[in-house]
Amino acid sequence: MNEACIDSLCQAAFGRIWTIIVVDGDMPSNNDSGEAWDAFGGAPDPFVEIQLNGSVLATTSEKQDTFSPAWNESVDANIPAGSSLVFRAWDSDVSSNDLMFTCTIDPLLAAYLDARAIDCPGGGGGRLRIHFSP
Repeated sequence: MNEACIDSLCQAAFGRIWTIIVVDGDMPSNNDSGEAWDAFGGAPDPFVEIQLNGSVLATTSEKQDTFSPAWNESVDANIPAGSSLVFRAWDSDVSSNDLMFTCTIDPLLAAYLDARAIDCPGGGGGRLRIHFSP
């Protein structure tokens, strides 16, 4: 199936513009070394980088000191068949940003677009909730 249905009207899922929405997420409580994300045990300052087929589409805003950020931020993209979507959650730091986890959807199936939402798991217990809107 390479179709997505909107109000009982089914159309080609690929080769069209979709709005990709990073809704919210859960961040791992510690980094890969088992340490806190920020100095003195502080919570991370997460943001998400969105890539389509290896090219950066957008980056969300940074949310301060939270393990449960809510973004509701979007980007529009023409999604061809056989696409790969990668979401990288980062902890923003003054010196250098730390990769928290990566969530990869490869291949991006029409069924994901048709469902309009996906819970995208990452490493260390991280998770992003992603919505798609035609």
